[in-house]
Amino acid sequence: YIMSNLLLAPVNESYGTATSAKLSRVTTYGKTGTTDDNFDKWFVGFTPYYVGAVWSGYDSPQEMKNMGNPSISVWKSVMEQVHSNLSDKKIQKPKGVREVDICSKSGLLPRRSCNTITAYFISGTEPTKTCSNHSYSSKDKEEKASEAPKKSEKPIESEEPKESQEPKESEEPKQNEE
Repeated sequence: YIMSNLLLAPVNESYGTATSAKLSRVTTYGKTGTTDDNFDKWFVGFTPYYVGAVWSGYDSPQEMKNMGNPSISVWKSVMEQVHSNLSDKKIQKPKGVREVDICSKSGLLPRRSCNTITAYFISGTEPTKTCSNHSYSSKDKEEKASEAPKKSEKPIESEEPKESQEPKESEEPKQNEE
C-alpha cells in the first residue's frame, strides 16, 4: 500500500515522468527508468488488477535519441486492452498503516509554517520529532512555548553532547536556587 501511494505521482501528477501511461478506466501506478547513457528505457506499471514491465533498447547498446520513452506507449497499449471490461477499484489501506501529515522539506511532524504532504507509515515508524528547519512565524513560537516541559516534567534531552554537569573535584557542588 505504501509503495502504491509513492507510485501514483509519476503517472497521475502533472509533474510526473509517466503521465502518458495513465489508463482511461482504472487507477494506474508506475515508474520510468533510463540508463545513464540513455541506452535503455523501462516502464513498470500496475493497476489493482495487473502488473506489467516493458524494456526498450537495442541488441547492441546505442543511445536512444529523441524518442521519449517508447516503453510507456507499449505498456499502455497492452494494458488498455486488458482493462477494457474492468471497472476501477482502489487498493485498500491495510491495518497497521498510518496516514500522517509531515513537513514536505524535513519529513518530520510539521509546525504551522511548514508546507505539508500526506505520507504513509507502518505503525510505529512514523516521525515523532517536530520540524525545526524553517524560520517560524509568531504562531510557531507560541506553539513551541506551549510545548515547553512543565516543572514536573523531565525536559527532553538535546541530541548534542553536553559537557558534564558533575562538579569537578576541586569545585564545591552548587546549591539549587529556586
